[in-house]
Amino acid sequence: MDRRRLLFIAAGLGVALMGVAALAFFTASHPRPDTLMSGLRVAGLSGYDVRDTSDRDVGHVIAVETDRHGRTRYIRAALNGGEKVRIAAFRARLDRSAETINLTVPVAAVVTDPGAVVESGPSVDVADAGGPAS
Repeated sequence: MDRRRLLFIAAGLGVALMGVAALAFFTASHPRPDTLMSGLRVAGLSGYDVRDTSDRDVGHVIAVETDRHGRTRYIRAALNGGEKVRIAAFRARLDRSAETINLTVPVAAVVTDPGAVVESGPSVDVADAGGPAS
């Protein structure tokens, strides 16, 4: 190989390395936004805050229900008013860095949703919160 060809290869590799470094910098410096929970495989979210669309703290996570493949289907949450609700995963977004679950609908819509399975009062047994609802 002649000298000119070696310089051309070295310059090409240098440009490629700078592109990889720039991609790594931009990926690390721009955190990803919260992620839609539908279908995520997550665990250990008990105690995470639940926030309304107006960014108000409205409760905390009791448990996460999953399908047989381990993908999130429902979030069981205890609201500040004492109600315990089952929220469909597509109505929530996970923000791991802030340890919050952000609802994509107002909390009033969650409570009035017939599929939410609203349970009121402190007498509710939450030992089965991880299992399927009947």
